[in-house]
Amino acid sequence: MYISRLRVNHKKNPLGFNLAKIHLSWEVKDVCGKWAVETRIIVSESSNMEKLVYDSGVQKNYHENQMLVSFDLKPRTRYYWQVEVKDDKGDCAKSNPAWFETGKLQESWTAKWIGTEENEKRMPLLYKEFELKEKPESVRWHVCGLGLYEAYVNEKKAGREFLMPGYHCYDSFLEYQTLDVTELLSQGKNKIAVLLGEGWYKGRFGFDGDYRNLYGNQKKCIGELHIRYANGQEECIVTDSSWKAEESSICENGIYDGEHIDETLEHKMLSVEEIEETRPLVERFNPRIHKVEEFQPVSVKQEDEALLLDFGETVTGWVEITGAFETGQKVMMQYGEVLQKGRFYRDNLRTAKAEFTYVSKGKGETIRPHFTYYGFRYVKIKGLNPEKEYKFIAYRIMSDIERTGWVATDHDKVNHLLENTLRSQKCNFLDIPTDCPQRDERMGWTGDAGIFASTACFHMDSGSFFNHYMKNMQAEQEKCNGAIPFFVPRPKVKKEEHTNPFYLDSGAAVWGDAATLIPWRLYQFYGDKAMLEEQYPVMKAWVDYEYERTKENEIPYLWQNDRQLGDWLALDNGNINNPIGKTDSGFIASVYHYWSTKMVKEASESLGLEESKVYAEREKEIRNAILNYYFPDKKFCLEYTQTACALLLYLKLYPEGEREVITAKLAELLKKNNGHLNTGFVGTPILCMALSENGQNQLAYDLLLNEDYPGWLHEVNLGATTVWERWNSLEEDGSISGTGMNSLNHYAYGSIAEWIYRYMCGLNPSIGEAVKMTIYPMPDQRFKKAEGSWRSVFGKYVCAWNWKSEQEVVCNIEVPFNANARFILPDGTEEILDCGKYEKILNMRP
Repeated sequence: MYISRLRVNHKKNPLGFNLAKIHLSWEVKDVCGKWAVETRIIVSESSNMEKLVYDSGVQKNYHENQMLVSFDLKPRTRYYWQVEVKDDKGDCAKSNPAWFETGKLQESWTAKWIGTEENEKRMPLLYKEFELKEKPESVRWHVCGLGLYEAYVNEKKAGREFLMPGYHCYDSFLEYQTLDVTELLSQGKNKIAVLLGEGWYKGRFGFDGDYRNLYGNQKKCIGELHIRYANGQEECIVTDSSWKAEESSICENGIYDGEHIDETLEHKMLSVEEIEETRPLVERFNPRIHKVEEFQPVSVKQEDEALLLDFGETVTGWVEITGAFETGQKVMMQYGEVLQKGRFYRDNLRTAKAEFTYVSKGKGETIRPHFTYYGFRYVKIKGLNPEKEYKFIAYRIMSDIERTGWVATDHDKVNHLLENTLRSQKCNFLDIPTDCPQRDERMGWTGDAGIFASTACFHMDSGSFFNHYMKNMQAEQEKCNGAIPFFVPRPKVKKEEHTNPFYLDSGAAVWGDAATLIPWRLYQFYGDKAMLEEQYPVMKAWVDYEYERTKENEIPYLWQNDRQLGDWLALDNGNINNPIGKTDSGFIASVYHYWSTKMVKEASESLGLEESKVYAEREKEIRNAILNYYFPDKKFCLEYTQTACALLLYLKLYPEGEREVITAKLAELLKKNNGHLNTGFVGTPILCMALSENGQNQLAYDLLLNEDYPGWLHEVNLGATTVWERWNSLEEDGSISGTGMNSLNHYAYGSIAEWIYRYMCGLNPSIGEAVKMTIYPMPDQRFKKAEGSWRSVFGKYVCAWNWKSEQEVVCNIEVPFNANARFILPDGTEEILDCGKYEKILNMRP
């Protein structure tokens, strides 16, 4: 027996993160038994585990691999924790100690916010020089910089993170980071420095306008360097007016336009001033942003007087060049995600320049940007000396979350599609779930995040990532009286005559329903009741907001009285340029109101809240209102669309006897459309699931396997390495279909991966319930085999199948230690499986 994968609030050894609640989890492997008969957790202030501050005691028959612990935390303290488990065969194991370390908690700040005279053309470097009497035993730097910052100790970058402090609701709270810089300091003279950039905080950000200074008009930083010596003595160096500052080599920079660096410029000294700031500093919620992968170009060719690099797949991050540069040599890089007629192209980035320029002072070095990132596959580079050699490396930059899901089939194009959905997630999970990583947008659209949440949780451990997003959603919701804006965080664009209403409006169905979809998905995948409890107020406030809006509608409980976006980017309205689909928007809003209310009811029941009865009753009333209004005389009164049918079937919203009618109608609509979907953001994520759940599994596979337009494999055939925003982002000849709203890296339609995990591979998590997983694979003979695995908090669930004969499928299943699964056969027979490996025969006779 071996205990591993120890996590605190879904993070490995977190340093200075928010610890309002302490959720511990672990994984047990290489076991003989099936269940834990004894579990014990201890927490200590010493690494030898002798100075205990918490002891759970021996928990008998504790069939969970996670526990919420509580004790009084001290500021700036490292705690070690350990898990001990005994199984039902008598085997025992004790984990190696893991740790978590607190930030300042409620300790007051003695440091001051400091800055210099504001200049958007030259970025400031603020620094402090000091001497240490001896080598410290431990040094922690609690620091925050706005807009963005990098921290340096003795000219070396502190930590492996980038784009700190990330993007959050700066107008509500300011997240600070805690850096372990012990190894960077030495006895004698030392220097610490903070380099500041524009970022989301005050640089140009937001589509459809030149919006700047959205959260503040001055760059600034605050920091406390806490030093502890071996003899127990401590000292603290803080930011204040005694710091010095100078102009750095970094000039203009921004999220959209890129960065300009000129090393030949003189570094003029700047005056430092203390700045008043009332927004609270809080320990960080966001996972670290760091380099996760690196790529070398798969091809390098000449284009005009430049080099054109192809990195083989779409990347979010930047390219670093290593080489010897001459004094005054100017290198310019431009980023794009597609070629047109074999040449570099970036018009679909709209106003985003996506450039990096560097002027050298003549030395061998590695050049990179500091305060921007790019979404790209291709990079065009001007200004390199053809007589010299250079090394090019592209780095993927994203939030620090680990992969948890894998699917492999014998269909290469489907495997490619799955990798595309994962890659789009990686490219867009950079601190917040962005819609796209390349053009002048890159915003946390709520609708996209909500419909992709399940796929995200299959692919990667998204618990801490989405928890950070939900913290920001709650902050925005409080400003909107319970409503949810279209994007989180919402840029604070001032209301003017021509301001795009997306910045001002809130409370639209589907987009707002991310407030319920995301928390409930997180609970299904992770079973973290503490997280659900924290996020439940957001769920409740949103559903109550919807309910209040329906009171102004002519028909009680139905939400037909507000402007909605409907089935966004559907293809069924006869006008490819109209983004709102044919399905009635009031119907969609009413159905989502029902769905969200249902999730709040289930969440409140899981939390043991008395108010669950209120939401159970409201759920019934909304359901009755939908059936009475939309099914007069038990017949659907609106025009059937693929999306309408999918919603009704997926949520079982139909009168008795109408399921077969709606299923047949959906099959008819698909046939009329030559076997193709025409759904948008609402219908696409649930279309295949509605088919498989209602006896039309073959049609679901048909949609997956369509290789012409519109379809997922059509994109694969056209060379996509990520998922597109539109079904027709590229024409058949590879030409871009339009530049107004056309991203080649939008994860929303990648939600087909959820169907692949759930129905092809049969994995349906319910970690918060007594039965942790339902396994119900639905094979199709066009696939000889498929294998899906998902690493839960207990360990890896596996379901792999292959055809033994025309009517029999061999299914191999793995259930991890301390967990279970409900296995369902094609005839509906159910069996509860405990930890172990199983081989089952599926009889696929019609």
